[in-house]
Amino acid sequence: MAEQLAGALARRPDTSYVSLNSGGTEVMCTMKPRSREARDELPFDRLQRTPRVTSVNAHCVPHAFYGGALGWLNKADALSPDEEAALRPPPVATATGPVALNILAATLHRIKQLSYEPRPNR
Repeated sequence: MAEQLAGALARRPDTSYVSLNSGGTEVMCTMKPRSREARDELPFDRLQRTPRVTSVNAHCVPHAFYGGALGWLNKADALSPDEEAALRPPPVATATGPVALNILAATLHRIKQLSYEPRPNR
């Protein structure tokens, strides 16, 4: 039953992700309705009346995190390669010489000092 339901959900144009969980007894999916009307027509009411479906949980997620600064560009697949390139930040220049670590060195020195200072007994 769960496999047929997952297949039906995967064929919908507004479904972006389908997964079988709990040994194939649960279906998790992500749907992206294009409008408020499309959101109201999602199949959750029909799923609740489907035989052998014991429960339905729906959550509205305003933002899905995909990781990294450009993660959404790699997942959305809504832009052409030229549009993606226009949105990418310029590459960070690499250092060609020594990097000054004075602040870091001073901080590490102070941390080392603090670790050896005796603490008052309480």
